[in-house]
Amino acid sequence: ISNTSLWTHIPILVGESTTQILRRAGDRPLTITLTGDKIHFGTDRRDVTPDMQTKLNILQYILDTHIGTIDTLVVPAIPDLITPLRAKAATQLQTLLFVNDSFWLHQPPLDDNGNNEIVPYEFPTLDHFICKTQPCHSLAHYFAHNLRTLVLVYNHGALHRALPDWFTSVPELSRAIRRMPLLETLTVDLCYPSGPFGTVVRLPRLRELRLSGETSICLDVLQNLSFPRDIRIELDC
Repeated sequence: ISNTSLWTHIPILVGESTTQILRRAGDRPLTITLTGDKIHFGTDRRDVTPDMQTKLNILQYILDTHIGTIDTLVVPAIPDLITPLRAKAATQLQTLLFVNDSFWLHQPPLDDNGNNEIVPYEFPTLDHFICKTQPCHSLAHYFAHNLRTLVLVYNHGALHRALPDWFTSVPELSRAIRRMPLLETLTVDLCYPSGPFGTVVRLPRLRELRLSGETSICLDVLQNLSFPRDIRIELDC
């Protein structure tokens, strides 16, 4: 058990277990995971169970003290967990995966009604951003320019309860991927058009494209993407 490589996959646990695993991992790149407790869509911090709150406290401690050694982070889609300073300090983070439903730890900022474009955080090494849950906030902060994988898959059964600006619109997607020249995998649930896709976006390294949504929206996106002929395409429209 003295081999540090045995302790690099760290689930957030209540008690001393997590801190003991951190000590045994040493300086090895870490995979940090917080899943399990179901957080209902659209709820806030007041609805978090005491057990989950303890785990969140542990997670924030790890992010403050070990952010530079984390290479994979699997957490609920909590917008104020990943701050600009933490993103910049995440010098080994390659994969960010959002699971479970989303809520704010603190009071969310005032809505600007979409008038201002959200600037991505400066992730030095982020290759893969994957969201497989229902966000309560824009995901544009995580659209790093060096991404090779972008996956935005929502629960369609809950879309009728969601506000349009909680999900990536077609124009927002267009702005994001035209700044991702290294993109190889693009999987998106196209929920809201909110305007046309815009001018053609070149993705010379794209290898896999999966689009889901209304036929007219998928067609608009597909017609305005330029990619190699030998890629794999899946459409659910």
